[in-house]
Amino acid sequence: MKIVRETRIMKKTDLSSEWRVHLPNLIKEIFKSKDVQILKIPLTILTQILAKLAKRAIELDDTKLNQLMMRLCLYEESDPCVKGYSEKKIREYLDREVNHDSQ
Repeated sequence: MKIVRETRIMKKTDLSSEWRVHLPNLIKEIFKSKDVQILKIPLTILTQILAKLAKRAIELDDTKLNQLMMRLCLYEESDPCVKGYSEKKIREYLDREVNHDSQ
């Protein structure tokens, strides 16, 4: 059996067609499981490191890094579960950054 892979050109701002991982919710779901209590301390540390990473990424304001952070829902604007979520703001930001990078 042959696997056929779809190939298409994707705009840099097309986040909807890229995989997203809601990392904060994933960690919360892992915490809920009683079978993984041994991971509680490492996951708590990971959560703290991710918060510092998000803060530093904002300071650096690197386009590609910001896109990755948005795909992981580590920015409030990119987290659909947070009141501050705004798909419009994400699009405007990414469009501005893509145009800035091409100059």
